[in-house]
Amino acid sequence: MRRIMGRALIALAGCLMAAGCAAPPAPDTAAQGDKVLRVEVKARPGVRTRLGSYVRVNADCSPDPAGPRLRILEAPHDGTVRITTENLITRFPEGNPRAKCDGRVYANTVLSYMPRDEFEGGDQILVEVANGDQAPVHVGYVIVVGQWPVADSPAESSLGGAP
Repeated sequence: MRRIMGRALIALAGCLMAAGCAAPPAPDTAAQGDKVLRVEVKARPGVRTRLGSYVRVNADCSPDPAGPRLRILEAPHDGTVRITTENLITRFPEGNPRAKCDGRVYANTVLSYMPRDEFEGGDQILVEVANGDQAPVHVGYVIVVGQWPVADSPAESSLGGAP
């Protein structure tokens, strides 16, 4: 399960906003008439967890300054969310023309979540990701907070340190 979630987040993080990129396989749900990409994540109480990272790269592998921009539409009830910029190694899914850019470091917009220390249970966040003149994409993060083994915790693994 961790491997599947990791692959989904890698695909989401590395390419969601890159032109011509397909979103990772995840069920669509309706929310006020818009499509929402649903991503499930495990978190541990009191530990910051990277939910996803977003980057836009031009076909020539240069960073595109036009995006991405994240906006929190629904904040979590039992934790806090943070948007930062981190330099990360970026990977694109197989078949994406930007796969030739794999392994390069780009400034990524990173979304992370920190549950309350004592909280265990479910939480959710709805984010709008906008990029240049493209239509915004809505991503719903469904977060399950519990005492997971370290090997199953994305907070401990940080998805291998690269989106």
